[in-house]
Amino acid sequence: SMVVDETAAELPAVADSLTLPASKLGHVLTSFFGPSFVDTALELTEELHDRARGLFEEGRSKPPLGLDLAEVLTWARRMRDKEFE
Repeated sequence: SMVVDETAAELPAVADSLTLPASKLGHVLTSFFGPSFVDTALELTEELHDRARGLFEEGRSKPPLGLDLAEVLTWARRMRDKEFE
């Protein structure tokens, strides 16, 4: 994917895997669903960061460096579901 290729240098520890930086989720969702969904994509990206921050503050996990394909597809499904709300 072009987004993964563009940002591989940002994540040297995971550059060999197909991991998308968490900060690029909104870009991927907007690229897939189109520019009319940019606000929803940004909302979901913020939700991802809020969840990660909450888990980190509770001491349960580190903030995610990246998302694998299954996680990106899960967020895409959430975006699709918001379309019908």
